[in-house]
Amino acid sequence: MGDAELAYLSLDEVAKRLRARDLSPVEVTQTMIERTERLEPLLGAYITFTPEAALEDARRAERE
Repeated sequence: MGDAELAYLSLDEVAKRLRARDLSPVEVTQTMIERTERLEPLLGAYITFTPEAALEDARRAERE
Protein backbone atom coordinates (compact mmCIF):
# COMPACT_ATOMS: atom_id res chain seq x y z
CA MET A 1 0.00 0.00 0.00
CA GLY A 2 1.38 3.39 -0.91
CA ASP A 3 1.79 6.08 1.68
CA ALA A 4 -0.75 8.33 -0.03
CA GLU A 5 -3.39 5.61 0.18
CA LEU A 6 -2.58 4.83 3.81
CA ALA A 7 -2.63 8.51 4.75
CA TYR A 8 -6.23 8.87 3.58
CA LEU A 9 -7.68 5.79 5.24
CA SER A 10 -9.96 6.46 8.19
CA LEU A 11 -8.68 5.45 11.60
CA ASP A 12 -11.46 2.87 11.68
CA GLU A 13 -10.16 1.32 8.43
CA VAL A 14 -6.56 1.35 9.69
CA ALA A 15 -7.72 -0.38 12.89
CA LYS A 16 -9.59 -3.04 10.88
CA ARG A 17 -6.51 -3.70 8.75
CA LEU A 18 -4.30 -3.88 11.83
CA ARG A 19 -6.63 -6.42 13.46
CA ALA A 20 -6.70 -8.45 10.23
CA ARG A 21 -2.89 -8.20 10.11
CA ASP A 22 -3.06 -6.66 6.63
CA LEU A 23 -0.95 -3.84 8.11
CA SER A 24 1.51 -3.80 10.97
CA PRO A 25 1.85 -1.02 13.56
CA VAL A 26 5.46 -0.53 12.44
CA GLU A 27 4.45 -0.26 8.77
CA VAL A 28 1.78 2.34 9.55
CA THR A 29 4.09 4.32 11.82
CA GLN A 30 7.03 4.26 9.40
CA THR A 31 4.81 5.38 6.54
CA MET A 32 3.42 8.28 8.55
CA ILE A 33 6.90 9.28 9.79
CA GLU A 34 8.17 9.41 6.19
CA ARG A 35 5.14 11.46 5.15
CA THR A 36 5.60 13.84 8.07
CA GLU A 37 9.30 14.30 7.30
CA ARG A 38 8.41 15.13 3.69
CA LEU A 39 5.57 17.56 4.51
CA GLU A 40 6.69 19.14 7.79
CA PRO A 41 8.94 21.76 6.15
CA LEU A 42 5.86 23.07 4.31
CA LEU A 43 3.42 22.78 7.21
CA GLY A 44 5.40 23.63 10.33
CA ALA A 45 2.86 21.67 12.38
CA TYR A 46 5.17 20.17 15.02
CA ILE A 47 7.04 21.78 17.86
CA THR A 48 8.68 18.48 18.75
CA PHE A 49 8.72 15.52 16.36
CA THR A 50 9.74 12.22 17.97
CA PRO A 51 9.84 9.50 15.30
CA GLU A 52 12.13 7.27 17.38
CA ALA A 53 9.62 7.16 20.24
CA ALA A 54 6.77 6.49 17.81
CA LEU A 55 8.66 3.56 16.26
CA GLU A 56 9.49 2.18 19.69
CA ASP A 57 5.80 2.30 20.64
CA ALA A 58 4.83 0.66 17.31
CA ARG A 59 7.33 -2.16 17.84
CA ARG A 60 5.97 -2.73 21.33
CA ALA A 61 2.40 -2.83 19.98
CA GLU A 62 3.43 -5.28 17.29
CA ARG A 63 5.00 -7.62 19.87
CA GLU A 64 1.85 -7.51 21.99
